[in-house]
Amino acid sequence: MENLKQSRRGHRVSAIAFTLSLGWLTSSLALPARAADLSIGNEGIRVNREATLESEFVESHGAYQSTFGVINLTTKEKTPLLTETRPSDNPDTIFRPSTKIDDVGTPLDFPGTPGNAVPQPTGKYTFRPNNDYVFYLESSFNGRPTGILYSTDRLNPNAEQHVRFTGNINALCQTGGMQLGWDDTGSRIVRNRPAQDRDFDDFVVRLRDTACPVGQGEPPPVVSPISPGTPVGQVPGAVVAPPTAGGGFLLPLGVVAGLAGLGFALSGDGDSGGGGGGGGAPPTE
Repeated sequence: MENLKQSRRGHRVSAIAFTLSLGWLTSSLALPARAADLSIGNEGIRVNREATLESEFVESHGAYQSTFGVINLTTKEKTPLLTETRPSDNPDTIFRPSTKIDDVGTPLDFPGTPGNAVPQPTGKYTFRPNNDYVFYLESSFNGRPTGILYSTDRLNPNAEQHVRFTGNINALCQTGGMQLGWDDTGSRIVRNRPAQDRDFDDFVVRLRDTACPVGQGEPPPVVSPISPGTPVGQVPGAVVAPPTAGGGFLLPLGVVAGLAGLGFALSGDGDSGGGGGGGGAPPTE
């Protein structure tokens, strides 16, 4: 009898281990599949599946007052996501020279923080297949427009880079997310080009994929090609859509299945422990 009980306990432990491994494997395999469906970078934005990304304002370091958003280049719809209501948390002077370095995490160079410069620091946007997209940053200084910049280099004057992406596609499923650091050059204030900075800290945004599993580890790198995008030039007459609210993360089916299997394994066989009438109580010796 004792040997039979030990055998059943061993079988139960093996079932638990198998169930946990299966749930982890299912979720881990889902991560690269998700990542391969998205292309985001200085060449453009395109998706092969519907994807909702959450945008979170990190901080800003610049004299301009800016709005970050998305333009659907196919439909010309323009959607603001994060809006500064003032250039920085506190007034500052433009006559102090820029540090010309990345000031993220410091109180230098017109610092703006979530809840202060940007009262609503999160937003979300759903990208759909068969459309080309671009992130934009539209700015003003003392109420006067200073222009609009794009995350796709070829859409900017002289095809210049104004966004630095930190983290590959898989970072969208990680705690730190994919980070976008914008540089507006401050050219309307600093006319001398050599004196303009390139610190990519003027407006910093973090992106996350709301469909990613929670706590499933780091997926391997995935390289996803992007299709040819919109020709070089300014984006014509975009239709502005209303801002959207922040989003969250969803628990993947693989994890749910794993937890369900774990509960089944813990419950054991119906005839173990003297007839199975104890509602999960351990068998008596």
